[in-house]
Formats: sequence, structure tokens, C-alpha cells
Amino acid sequence: PILLEPLTAWDARSIWFFHAKQIFFDDGLNLTRGWNNPEYGLFHPAYPKLLPLLAAEAAYIAGMWNEYLPKASLLVLLTPIVLALLSLARGARLSASFLSLMFLLGPGEMIWTGYPDGYLALYTGMGLLFLSRWLDERGSLDLIAGVLYLGVALNLKNEGALIALCAGICGLLFLRWPHVDGQHLGKVRELPVYHVLAIILPLTTYVAWSIIRNRWGLSDDLLGGNSFQRGFQRMNGGDIFMIIRATFMQSYFVWTLGLLFAAVVAAKLFHIRPRLSSAYPMIVGVLYAIGLCVVYLATPYSLAWHLQMSADRVMLVPIYGVIASVYLILHEIESRAMLQSSA
Repeated sequence: PILLEPLTAWDARSIWFFHAKQIFFDDGLNLTRGWNNPEYGLFHPAYPKLLPLLAAEAAYIAGMWNEYLPKASLLVLLTPIVLALLSLARGARLSASFLSLMFLLGPGEMIWTGYPDGYLALYTGMGLLFLSRWLDERGSLDLIAGVLYLGVALNLKNEGALIALCAGICGLLFLRWPHVDGQHLGKVRELPVYHVLAIILPLTTYVAWSIIRNRWGLSDDLLGGNSFQRGFQRMNGGDIFMIIRATFMQSYFVWTLGLLFAAVVAAKLFHIRPRLSSAYPMIVGVLYAIGLCVVYLATPYSLAWHLQMSADRVMLVPIYGVIASVYLILHEIESRAMLQSSA
């Protein structure tokens, strides 16, 4: 469907691939071609440009623009997810099969319509999964993989900055949190210089675009103005309950919480105490969802309209945080069962 269906979704055509089309016909990001034109305000020109740049490059390679070829950028984004799933499948077939099915089928049409929300959730879930392994084993490759996958999320949508903030805060807390046996999760090893460069690469691209958009006078339409006053007014008016119903009470989110509960019960039945790090993706996802509630309180748009148009998409990130935690628990159960059977 990525290549066989044209661009039809509104946001995909009018925001992400509209930006790509402008980059393609302007031969790159060029201020003189109208990015700060007030008439473009509806199309959110300040949004991150990773997906538009990939789509424009796909059209450039093909030598033309149409409603199909730029969607090859979605295949480019999907490939690292598939490669990560293949790498995790070694020696843990059942848990890896669960993860693959949830990652490749769970987002549904968000994989091929051109919306970046599905890929934002996939890269966030995969990044948190690798960082969870790093918290336990301190393998530098897990750290690099986790940061790079989260780095893609950082450069996909504005929400990526909130994801990175939540992941960083929780990561620092987990580094200091003791195990039940009184030991910390492990010591941080000194990283080679090229590992450090790989880690800071996503941040440099994010900072570069932030500098460019500030120079061009592009601003986020969800912030500024009377956002704090508006948020307090909505809080006092009880709108927070509408937001909670639209986010935390979504059936898909509740269903994944049920999966997490079932995985914890299964671990208990097998007399396995899940590692502390297995809760890391879920906690980051929940913290991110709380941050979303704050954003919804401050939105300058109609709250009911904003929730109806976006809540199901933005909640994919917390959902895949929970899914990553479920996988880590199932993987531990499977690994322990394989060790017992081999003994």
C-alpha cells in the first residue's frame, strides 16, 4: 500500500508532503521561496523536515513529482524498524514474533497513508527498548541504537522533543534507582569518541532546524500567547476530564495495559521477577501522555476538535511504550524457560 496507493490523507498531503513538494521544486530548503509566507501558516511550515526531505529526495531520484513516488520515503523509514526486529529475533522467537506483529500490524494505515505518527511511535518504542537493554547490560551498541532511534523520532515531529525529554529524565532516574538487591542497574562505561559522535548526531540535526526556523521567523502554533492562562482556565473548567477520556481511556491503550497485566501475571506464575528496566518504556510513555494532556490544555484551538482530530494518533507513542515493556517481560520469561529446558 505504501507505493500502490496515492496520497489522499489530508495532513499527509497538506503538511508533510506539501513541504516535500516545496523542497523538491525549490531545490532544497530556501527561505526566499516563501516558507515564511503568511498564507502558508495553515500548513505548519515550522514542523520538522526529516520526512519531507526524504520524500523530496525520493522524487529527485525518480526525476519527477507525483502522488506515489515520494511515498518511497516511508519505505526508507520502515527499513530500520524491520532490521531491528530481525536482530531481536535471534534466540527468542515467541517474544520476537509478538513484537514483530505488534510493530508491523499495530499502526494499521498509519504505515502507508503518509502520516508520520505511526513511525513516530515505532521509532520511540524501538528506541526505548534498546535503552532498556542498555540500562541492564550497559552495552554501548544498545545505547547508540536507542539514541539513534529516538533521534529519528526527535526529527520527525514536534512531539519528538517531549519524547526525548521524558526518555532522558526517566533514564537518569533509572541510572540511580537501586535494584531490589540494593545494587544499581550498573555502571556507565566510558564510550569511544565515535560512539559519542553517533549519539549527538540526531541532536545536531534537530538544533540545526531549530536555528533555521527561528531565523526565518517560524513558530509553533501550539505555544505562545496566553497558553498558560488558557491551560489554567480549562483546568478549572473541568476540561481535563475530557482530555483524560480521549487519551488514557482509549480502547487500544486500555487493551495494551491488559497485555502488560497478563505478562506480569505470567511472570509471577513462572516465579520470575521482571527486571526493573522492563518498566522503563512504559513509564516514559505514560509521562509523555501526561505531557500531551498539558499541551491539550494550552491549545489555542477548539479542545473538542483538537482531541477528535489527533488524540488517537498521538497516543500511539504511549501504546508502543507499553508494548515494548510487554516484550521485555515476555523475552525474560522465554529466556528463562529456554535455560531451564536446556539444563
